[in-house]
Amino acid sequence: MKTSSTAIALILLSLPVTTLADRKADFQKAYQSYNQYIEANDKPLAMGAAADAYKLGSKVYGKNHVNTAKLAINYATLLNDSRDYKEA
Repeated sequence: MKTSSTAIALILLSLPVTTLADRKADFQKAYQSYNQYIEANDKPLAMGAAADAYKLGSKVYGKNHVNTAKLAINYATLLNDSRDYKEA
């Protein structure tokens, strides 16, 4: 019985690490998409990717991290370009 308790504890301890790794991978994909759309000058698609990168980045880095602020600026810039000033 002790072995199964240990196995369950190890599985539970590994879950947050997997979740963080998944979040980082999802963030990197979103940020890469954002950069590709910016390079292609496709602002509507860049805006969606910027929103995703900001949301995921705030979970990866935390809401008060400088990288999260930079991601927010990227997203807000595109919102301003589309004249969505209130959301920006």
